Order: sequence, then C-alpha cells, then structure tokens
Amino acid sequence: MKPLKLSAKKAVAFCCHKQHLLPGSQAKSIEEAASTLVGIHAARLITPYFALRARLPSLDYLEIHEALYTEKTLIKARCMRGTLHLLPHAVFPSAHRATLSKRLG
Repeated sequence: MKPLKLSAKKAVAFCCHKQHLLPGSQAKSIEEAASTLVGIHAARLITPYFALRARLPSLDYLEIHEALYTEKTLIKARCMRGTLHLLPHAVFPSAHRATLSKRLG
C-alpha cells in the first residue's frame, strides 16, 4: 500500500476540524463536544469553560454548571491521566473502565 501524503496545512485543518475548532465544525452542544472529544479536561475550575468556549462560541459558563448539577447530563470524573474530565453519561462507563488500571496504579 502506498503511504498517504498530506501537507502540514491539511493535517492541521483535519485535526482542528475533528476538535470542533473551525467554523462549520463547531459542536452543537456541550454534550456533543464532550462525547466526540471523549471528555473535556476539567482539572481547574475555568479549564472546561475555555475548552468548550472555543468549540461553542455562544456558550455561557452557567450552561456547564447546569449540565453538571441541574440537568446532570455530564459527570465530572477522574479518568485520563488521572485528571478530572467532563464526560457525558453515555461515554463515562467506557472511559472509567478503560482507565481503571492507570488510576489504581
């Protein structure tokens, strides 16, 4: 099989598109962003706001609080690299199980 050749510009564009960082590729909701990215880093209080604001330009900080504590559509859990992440309920069991051995050390 012939190796695939990509320019650096196309590789960066592909990654930014998959990360919901380009116009037209932005997520429709916090849950969609957290699901497709397999969690949003949340080790500091402000970290998920900046990560999500880049992907959802009209995001209000209170929407994250509501998703976590009112609607309960997100879970804040210690998973990847032992740090806190915001995960949708549907993704949480897989992420939690997949990172168990790393978290238990």
